[in-house]
Parts: sequence; C-alpha cells; structure tokens
Amino acid sequence: MSNLEKLNKIISTQKSTWQEEARWREENEEWLSLSFDIAVRLLDTLKGKKITQKEGHTHHNNSRTDENDHNSSDSSSSDSGSSD
Repeated sequence: MSNLEKLNKIISTQKSTWQEEARWREENEEWLSLSFDIAVRLLDTLKGKKITQKEGHTHHNNSRTDENDHNSSDSSSSDSGSSD
C-alpha cells in the first residue's frame, strides 16, 4: 500500500468545522470569559466549604424542591380561602 493510499484511508470524509468554531469562540469571547470566571468562583466557594460538585448539585436540587414545596403550600392555603 502506497503512502497516498494510506493517507486517503485515514482522511475524514466529513468537512472540517474548525474555522466556524474558532469564529464562534471569537464572537463570544466576552461571554465565555465571564462564564469561566463564574465557574471558577463557584468551584473556589465549594472548595472553601469543603463541598464536592456532586454535593453542591444535590444541595441545590434539594433547595429547589423545598422552595417548590413551600410555594405549593402557599398556593393551596390561598385556594382554600377562596372556595367560599
């Protein structure tokens, strides 16, 4: 097998999108930088509190559940008052 045949065998048939992706990163550089800064601060806070990412995620989900439970109890109490 010649070198050219070997090269043709490993060349991808899909069009490369690296230029498109690079352009998108340039256009969104500010937002990506801000997002990165937020993520780093969040991880630093979790590390400072000795909370793993998984524990932080679980705690966040539990907080949402508690808020939803609280809100649903508020709405049910207002519903019972309006059923005269």
